[in-house]
Amino acid sequence: MAPSSSFLTSTAGEHHTLTKTNFSLVAEPGAIADLAGMEKRQVIIIGIEAHVCVLQSAIGLLENGFEVYLGSDAIGSRSSSHVDDAIRRAEVNDWVLCEGMRCYVLI
Repeated sequence: MAPSSSFLTSTAGEHHTLTKTNFSLVAEPGAIADLAGMEKRQVIIIGIEAHVCVLQSAIGLLENGFEVYLGSDAIGSRSSSHVDDAIRRAEVNDWVLCEGMRCYVLI
């Protein structure tokens, strides 16, 4: 597993970060408990492999009662069609899509 970039980890500062080694964040031992312990119900999801890791994490978080905001301009994949598919799936399911700074305004 490649570590998060030093820029991202330094930007997080005192904020809690979670390590993800499974397709879905929800599959990580203790992840839901960690999130619940933060007393936040809103999660912004960004990342790579939009059609697998991003979507599986979003679905799992939604199933666990979290509000999911998909950073549509901050997800990627080896194929642009996978990103398009993920965004379409989010739209069909009425997930909240946000771009860039709009994510921060919403939360």
